[in-house]
Amino acid sequence: MNQFPSRTMIPLALSIGLLGCSEPESARQDSTTIEVELVGSGGLSSEPPVETTQVNLSGSVTGLEGVGWDVFVGTDEGVFVLNDSRGAVTLEVVEAEWGEAPLSALSMTADLETAVISTDKGLVHSQGALLLASPLSDPIGELLIEDMAIGSQGELWIAANDGLYRAGPTELVSVDYGSEAPPTHVAFHDGRVLVAGQKSARIIDVESWSVQTLQLTGSVLDLGSRSGGFMLGCDDGLIVESDDTWTRYPITTGGAARASAVTGREDRVVTATSAGLVEWRDGDLRRLSEDTDLGHIEHITLDQHGHVWTSQGSEAIQWRAGNPPSFEEDIAPFFVSKCDWCHMSASAGAPQRDFKNYEIVVALLEPIIERIALGSMPPPEVGMTTTEEELELLARWIDGGLEP
Repeated sequence: MNQFPSRTMIPLALSIGLLGCSEPESARQDSTTIEVELVGSGGLSSEPPVETTQVNLSGSVTGLEGVGWDVFVGTDEGVFVLNDSRGAVTLEVVEAEWGEAPLSALSMTADLETAVISTDKGLVHSQGALLLASPLSDPIGELLIEDMAIGSQGELWIAANDGLYRAGPTELVSVDYGSEAPPTHVAFHDGRVLVAGQKSARIIDVESWSVQTLQLTGSVLDLGSRSGGFMLGCDDGLIVESDDTWTRYPITTGGAARASAVTGREDRVVTATSAGLVEWRDGDLRRLSEDTDLGHIEHITLDQHGHVWTSQGSEAIQWRAGNPPSFEEDIAPFFVSKCDWCHMSASAGAPQRDFKNYEIVVALLEPIIERIALGSMPPPEVGMTTTEEELELLARWIDGGLEP
C-alpha cells in the first residue's frame, strides 16, 4: 500500500527529559579566521513585485517558522498556524495539550517536522496542531533564551543571556566557545554550530570541538542555515556561505543595505532589507518587492511551496514568491505515464479517461487520490508503482492550489 504524504508532524526525540546541567564543555580555539569576500555593489535585478496577502494576528509576533506545509507563528498572546492551502491563507489557533489559557511565545525554532517554542510556561513542541509540554523545561527553566537551533541528532542548541548551551538527550551542557559577550543568534548545519553576538560570529565543529572566527565588518542582525550552508543578515548586507566560500553582498550601490532578517532553503536565500525583499540564488540577487525599506522586519521564513512569510508587530505578510507544481508541466506527465496506457484505450475494463484533461482530473481528484493511497492505482499486477517523490509532488500540487 502506498502511503500518501501526511501533514501530521512528529515531535523530536528531545522530548526525553534532561537530568540537569553538566560541567561546561570547552571548545578548542582555532587561530583560523574565515575571510568573507566582498562582491561589488549593484547587480540587483528587479522584476514585477510578487503578490502579497496580509494577515492580522492577536498579539505581537515573537517567532515565525515554516514547518512542513504550515507556518507557525508565536505571539505574546498565543501560537498560531498559517497555511496556504489551495490558494487561500487560513489561520488556526494551536491548542496546548493541557487546555490552559493561551501561551505567550518568547522564541521559536523548527525543522521540517516540528516547531520548538520557548514560552512563559516552559518549552513546548508541536505535534500537528497541538502543543506538547517538553521535559526540557525543567533544566532550562531559568535560562533567558535569545535563540535556538535543532541539531542533527535532535539536540537543542540554545543562545541564552548567559552563554551557549547544548541540551539533550540526557543533559544540559554549557559550552565555552571563547567569547565573553552573550550570544544572540545560533544556527546548526552539517555538524557545525554558528553562534553570533552583535559584532562577532564563531563556528564550532561539533566533532572536533574546534572554533573558527568569521570575519565581520558589521553587526549581525539575524542568521540561519539551509542545505547549502549558513547565511547572515547584517547591517552592512547579506553574507552567504556557498561551496566553502563566504561572500558579503552589500546589495545596493548607494551604500550597504541593512539585512534585518534572513531565511533559506536548499539553494535559495531570502532576506528583508532596507532595499526591499531580496532573493539570492547562486550569487545572483533579485528584488521580490517594491524598492521600499523592509529593514525593520524582525521575522522571516519560507513555506514548503517556496512562498516567503514576514512579520512585524501584529502583522504577517505572505509573499507569493514560490513556484507550486502546475498541472500542465508536472501533474499531467505523471498521469500520462501511470494511467494513459490503460484508461485512454479503456483496456482491461478500465473506464476511459483522458488524464491530460485538467477538468477531468480535478473532478475525479478525491477517488484518484484514494486509489493511489490504497495502492490500487496503478494496479499492482502491472508491476508499476508510485514513488515517494511522485506522491510528494501530488501533495504539493493539491496544497498549492491545484495550479492548472
